[in-house]
Amino acid sequence: MKKLTALLLAILLLFSFSACASNASAKDVNLEEVRTKITSELYGDDPGLVSVLATSDLLNLYGIQEADVKQSACFIGTFGSVFPDEVLMVEAVDSAAAGRIQEKLENRLKEVKNQSQSYDAENYALAQKCEVKTNGNYLCLFLSPKYAEIQSIYDGFFA
Repeated sequence: MKKLTALLLAILLLFSFSACASNASAKDVNLEEVRTKITSELYGDDPGLVSVLATSDLLNLYGIQEADVKQSACFIGTFGSVFPDEVLMVEAVDSAAAGRIQEKLENRLKEVKNQSQSYDAENYALAQKCEVKTNGNYLCLFLSPKYAEIQSIYDGFFA
């Protein structure tokens, strides 16, 4: 009986250590740093071109509840196109919140695709390339002609 108890205790400890190790390897990304790099490299430092969105703004604009958000770094850029650039990066508080946020971002993407279809063929083609991406509890949506460049910078923080 003592051997069985010792064996079970050893197995329990082994699982405990492996669970801690897997959590420690999860990537923590500061989305403010990502936004700063995107804006400085792709949009320049002109504050008139970029409107930063606070987490509290996400409810009115996208239907995202502030309680679902651990951190966000979002902005809208005005660069002379029919539709402004929208760069949305959010970390959800948990996987359930991530699911709710993903649904809201998918709805926004669908809305932009529908609007651009009746406005401008070039913007419609651009919107077709955009998608909501997830990485654990991190979600992003980049609606921009600079989609590929923004995605590349974003992905670099998770490498």
